[in-house]
Amino acid sequence: MKSFWTRNSFSTLLGVVMSAIAISPAWAVDPAPITYNTRTDWSTPLYNEFDGFHVNDRHDRIGGLNGHFVSQWSRSGIRLTVRNFWVTGESLVPRTRYRRRYFYNRRTGHRYSRYIPYTDYQRVQHWSHRDISPDVIHFRINGEAYEYSGGEVPPDLAAALANAPRGNMTIRLEFQDPDSGRRRASYDVEIGAGTVAAWRQVFGEERETRSEN
Repeated sequence: MKSFWTRNSFSTLLGVVMSAIAISPAWAVDPAPITYNTRTDWSTPLYNEFDGFHVNDRHDRIGGLNGHFVSQWSRSGIRLTVRNFWVTGESLVPRTRYRRRYFYNRRTGHRYSRYIPYTDYQRVQHWSHRDISPDVIHFRINGEAYEYSGGEVPPDLAAALANAPRGNMTIRLEFQDPDSGRRRASYDVEIGAGTVAAWRQVFGEERETRSEN
């Protein structure tokens, strides 16, 4: 059978692959495998065969924007998705309403009422959203600075997360412009105390044994 591959076609394919690698960032935080409406136990240590010990977290109102973020924390990686919302336009929507009107019957001398329909126009906003993941997550734990940009959680960061002070923790999400590679924006967001406490089991050396029941 004659091969479809030639030296020129292979060289062309190799060039395309290398170009894609050159354009794509070497590291970036993966999107979260959950959404804001996922039914799960938030800020609670969980276990499954794929992610091992992990904890899911969600928060509203990031950076003063109409948005939220969800994240999943495990030794195999930190995955996080930010969803931003914005208004794309408005429209007038007709709605039928009813107004009570009173009448007087001269023949019977009685008053009676009826509900008369009328049309009312309301302004309705149209929203859109975009999901993005940060290129780098910055931490400051016990006076030390750490960065995470994808892949397995480094041992030093895992140890810092396992020994983080109790209470809420502020982290910084940094995003880069895909064209220029320069920093585009950064958000300071807060991780709740429940998730911070769960890190002790997720990233700590002494983790509870999974129940077989």
